[in-house]
Amino acid sequence: MQGFKSFAEKSVISFEPGVTAIVGPNGSGKSNISDAVRWVLGEMSAKSLRGGKMEDVIFNGTARRRPAAYAEVVLTIDNSNQVLEGAGQEVAVGRRLYRSGESEYSINGQVVRLKDVVNLFLNTGIGREGYSVIGQGKIAEIISQKGEERRGVFEEAAGISRYRYRKNEAQNKLAQFRENAIRISDIINEVQSRIPLLERQSEKAVQYEELVSERRLIEVSLLVKKLAKLDTERAQCLEKYEFRAEELRQLQEKLESIDGEMEARYRENQQENLLLAQKRALLEDTIREESTLSGRISVLENDIAHFKNAMTLNQGESGEQEKQKKELNLSLQKLEETIGNRRLELASSEQSLLRMQEGLQARERELNQLRGVIASAEAEISLLEENLKQAELEQRESESTNRLRGDRVQAIRRDLSFIANNVLKEEQELSDLQAFLQKTENNRAEILQKCQQNKEKMAECEAQLHEALEIKQKKRLQVMSLQQRRETLQRMDRLMEGFSGSVKAVLNAGEDHQLSGIFGPVSKLISTDEEYVTAIETTLGAGMQNIVVSDESAAKDAIAYLRRTNNGRATFLPLTTVKGRPWDDRTLKEKKGFVAMANHLVHCEDRFRDVVDYMLGRTIVANSIDNGASLAKSQQFQCRVVTLDGQLINVGGSYTGGQVFNKTGILSRTGDIARLKKEEQELQKQIGKCNLRIDQLQSVKNEFAATVKTCEQELAGVENNIGEIRTSCGISSQRLADHRNRQTDLEQELSVTEQSTAFTSETLSKLQGRGAEISEKLLARKGSFSDAKEKENKLLSLREAEITQCTEASLGLGMDKREVERLGNDRKVTAEKLSLLNVSMEEKEKRVVDLQLQIQRAEAELEACRKKLAENVVVAATIRQALSDATVRQEEADKQGYELRGEHKVLVSEKEKVFEVFTRLQSKLEELKKEFETSWTKLREEHEMERDEAEEYATAKAEEYALVSEPENRLAEVKQKLKSMGSINPDAVTELTETKERYEFLKNQYDDVEGAAKELEKLISSLEDTMKNMFMDTFIKVREQFKVCFIDLFGGGTADIILSDENDPLNGSIDIKIQPPGKLVKTLALLSGGEQAFVAIALYFSLLAVNPAPFCIFDEIESALDEANVYRFGDYLKKGCRDIQFIVITHRRGTMECADTLYGITMQEKGVSDFIKLSIDDVQARPDIAQ
Repeated sequence: MQGFKSFAEKSVISFEPGVTAIVGPNGSGKSNISDAVRWVLGEMSAKSLRGGKMEDVIFNGTARRRPAAYAEVVLTIDNSNQVLEGAGQEVAVGRRLYRSGESEYSINGQVVRLKDVVNLFLNTGIGREGYSVIGQGKIAEIISQKGEERRGVFEEAAGISRYRYRKNEAQNKLAQFRENAIRISDIINEVQSRIPLLERQSEKAVQYEELVSERRLIEVSLLVKKLAKLDTERAQCLEKYEFRAEELRQLQEKLESIDGEMEARYRENQQENLLLAQKRALLEDTIREESTLSGRISVLENDIAHFKNAMTLNQGESGEQEKQKKELNLSLQKLEETIGNRRLELASSEQSLLRMQEGLQARERELNQLRGVIASAEAEISLLEENLKQAELEQRESESTNRLRGDRVQAIRRDLSFIANNVLKEEQELSDLQAFLQKTENNRAEILQKCQQNKEKMAECEAQLHEALEIKQKKRLQVMSLQQRRETLQRMDRLMEGFSGSVKAVLNAGEDHQLSGIFGPVSKLISTDEEYVTAIETTLGAGMQNIVVSDESAAKDAIAYLRRTNNGRATFLPLTTVKGRPWDDRTLKEKKGFVAMANHLVHCEDRFRDVVDYMLGRTIVANSIDNGASLAKSQQFQCRVVTLDGQLINVGGSYTGGQVFNKTGILSRTGDIARLKKEEQELQKQIGKCNLRIDQLQSVKNEFAATVKTCEQELAGVENNIGEIRTSCGISSQRLADHRNRQTDLEQELSVTEQSTAFTSETLSKLQGRGAEISEKLLARKGSFSDAKEKENKLLSLREAEITQCTEASLGLGMDKREVERLGNDRKVTAEKLSLLNVSMEEKEKRVVDLQLQIQRAEAELEACRKKLAENVVVAATIRQALSDATVRQEEADKQGYELRGEHKVLVSEKEKVFEVFTRLQSKLEELKKEFETSWTKLREEHEMERDEAEEYATAKAEEYALVSEPENRLAEVKQKLKSMGSINPDAVTELTETKERYEFLKNQYDDVEGAAKELEKLISSLEDTMKNMFMDTFIKVREQFKVCFIDLFGGGTADIILSDENDPLNGSIDIKIQPPGKLVKTLALLSGGEQAFVAIALYFSLLAVNPAPFCIFDEIESALDEANVYRFGDYLKKGCRDIQFIVITHRRGTMECADTLYGITMQEKGVSDFIKLSIDDVQARPDIAQ
């Protein structure tokens, strides 16, 4: 055991033959041993192992130990007598559980499943359901159980567990077979119900295909005729259109000539108008300027008169302000004189008050000095009294301290001598321990380094193994995906999906040798690179299903076959008639975007090259739609252009394009199958390499794991030694430190004590003289204190009188200050008024000067305006004369322009008539073009044909078309029939065949399942017969043995085991009837606890006697027995130990005395169990121990 519950360290317990007793106090971990055995045998109930969850069995750590990472138990069994069949001479069953919840089982070191461990111990009495491990719970359980619940131990003893296990497996398989049969039956019914529907859909699909072929023939033929008719109409309309265009051009030239002359006249007229407008504007500006100058002259004359009046008014106001200035100066002078007188009086009063305050302050200082003297005297007297008392107290203490210190000095010297000896001993012991610790730690470092290196290598190996497994899984998934895709493509190829019914019929007839000369469809005979598949498929369109035949007769035979079998229509390409017309690509090779001609990108046999040239020889492959358009234009749209992504430019210039959907993929299917098969083979090779790599990594990982395990075991032992050594070093270091600290403390104490003793003696003599001196000073100070108190009272009376005088003088001085402040405010107001008056007078003077300057400027401007007005009158007369001359010239030019406009109007009217005819012709051309493109687009998109292909098709089908009367009416009739048919299942024929095949397969599978179920029923019946016989044989033996065992244990009485239904022994209940000596008991519940336990023990002993288990563990099952019955129990153990190895966990002395070997479980460290082993033979051989 390692890390299991309280067994933290690796513990190996060897159970010797005979009886082994496991003893120990409560809580020491005895029962953990029986729990370990049950756990390793597959116990899955954490509650049965006295835990809350399974991870509770892992050692959880203590104050001094870390929790274990995992719990592991290995049970080694001697199998030399082959109790465990086919398992070797020795069997080691192991179980390991990690804190993460991961668990693993092993048998002889090989990882196995729980199921393998259970199967190993079936019919041996060992295992989860066996009776090899019996605790107090099982004793009470077998008594309290109902009769049908006691069957487990009897079946285990009878050895039918293995048969019941096989029976259960067979019943489970039978249930699965029944479920499968029901499911298959449901599927058969569902598939069978679909067959009639698919038959109807198949017939409908064939009819639909024929109608579609007929519709195509009529529509293509009608479209070809319509396109030819539209070509003729377009040519006639185009001739008329060009004639009217020329007539329209001539009229346009005449109009342009007149427009030029009118434009020249218009520009001259505009120039003349511009000059007239300029002259009129100049005249208007001159007239406005005259009006402006006249107004300005009037304004200037008014301004001059106004300025002169304002100057007169300002001169009168200046005289009045001069008079006010003189009055204010006089008032200000009087206020200055009054304020000066008041200030002189105020200064005299302040000097008088200041002298009074200085006298009062001097009196206060004298009084404070006196108070300081008094306070000092009081403090000194108090201090002297306190010093006197302290000196007397210190004198008495110093005498007592000197006596105690002398005794302490002697004791310290004795302790120092003892401690010095201990320090030397501890230093030597610590040095030895540290040297051993260093050696052990070096050993641990080497082991740890080795362990770490191997762990790193193992982790690296595990990572590589995990990566290899992931790669293998991914590749397996890729292989499965490729297989599925390849099988799907092969099935599609086999069933010819994507081909029409007529093509399938011809190909099948060729394979059945009903037709000869059939080479196959075009898509099967050609191939191309993957990058060109979309372009080639788009170009070929429906032509991929055209069938290549050897000659015309083969084509005729195939057509006759289709008509005879009503299998629709198909296109045939005889090698003897089909000849290609390849396009000359010499001018294209240097063009931008040119890839190649389509026929050059296709691979085929030489004999089919004409077919390829015929279908693809006039198609250019371009890399983009833009470059394709340029290439088509360079060839006058006389050949088709297809891009790599499937966009098509048709002959004549129409475009077909958009999103390309892979409808059939029949061209690329064969190549895809080969490519997928090759990829699958490559992946299988890679998987083989992965398997080899995984095996190598697993082997290397196992080697590293074994090395790591060995290192961890060595490391655990070394760690224990280091812990013990460090503990000893710590204890020794602590003792040494304590001794040294104690030595230092004593030395310091000795030095301090000796110094203190000398100082105390000196202080004592000083204290005696100091006491007398203090007494003399105290008497002198008390006399000085009385004189100072009398002087203080006199000074207080004088100070009160001086304070009263100072208060009265201060009040008078305040009134004088307020009067001076009022006079100062009056002076300030007067000064401000005087300042404002001076400012006003200065502004008046400046205003007069400004007015004089403005009058001078206005008079000068007035003179200039009068001069300018006279000049403008002359200019206006000149302009009026020029305007009169220009008006006459303009009237002449207007007359000539009117004549030109009349001529222009006649030409415009004539042009409009011609343009109307031209527009009608143009509209008709557009309509014809649109109708042509609509018909062509319908031909290309609905029937996947170009015009030349359609014409060839119509020519080839001319005879069939001639048989159709009134094609338009027949086409409408066919479309109506198609519409009335509703939804069509195009795959109905294929689905019908597959469904019938599936029905036959499922029917055969159902018969196989029913046959297997009957075989299982026979097997279950045979197993039940064998189980009944084995159970009854064992039951009779256990019944007889129970009677004997009960009498042996109880010392008399009767007991019996009764089977409620002997006709159904495998399901009936088992009842226990007992009667102890001297008692009449109807039910087991009426027995005492000890009697119930003894009955259960008797039953287990009976089972062991009939089918002995290799070993049996009893966990305190005799705890409810009294002493006498314990000894009986022990005697019975001694009898049975000849055949069975008993392990007994007990507290009872009687059980211990019968044991051959004793294991004592202890817990020296709290939470960690340990054990000691004691053999009774060793005790008897040593009398000293026995006593």
